[in-house]
Amino acid sequence: MTTKYVGKLTMEGCGHCDNLKPNWEKLEKELCDQHGGRYNRKQNNNVKIVFIPEIQAGEKEEEQLKKINETHSTTVSVQGGYPTIYKIEEHKVSYYEGNRDGEEGYNSMKKWILSNGRQSGGTRRRYRRRKNTRRNRRNR
Repeated sequence: MTTKYVGKLTMEGCGHCDNLKPNWEKLEKELCDQHGGRYNRKQNNNVKIVFIPEIQAGEKEEEQLKKINETHSTTVSVQGGYPTIYKIEEHKVSYYEGNRDGEEGYNSMKKWILSNGRQSGGTRRRYRRRKNTRRNRRNR
């Protein structure tokens, strides 16, 4: 079973962080069975999704990041500002860089969380290119 840890780094008073809240709560509700406690979990196709509690910028931010990095043997950090959305899968960190607002942002984040690998759909595109290349070589 694969476990994916998903979290976000935010800052109080940040407009982008406030805009993210409705979509983030909707993702947690849809992807999680249990609400409350430290972690929320959902079993889906041999994948367990764990939402890590939000980390807010401030005095305890470095301490909380250090704890996450030690627990998962990773290096999670703020990437270009707030909010920073990250996913830890098999001790590798990837950061979400897509749209965060509205229904399009919700669907994009959901697809990214459920995807395997670093970028949503990236593996599929490479496979298609490689497949087409092989086919073209046979036809020559």
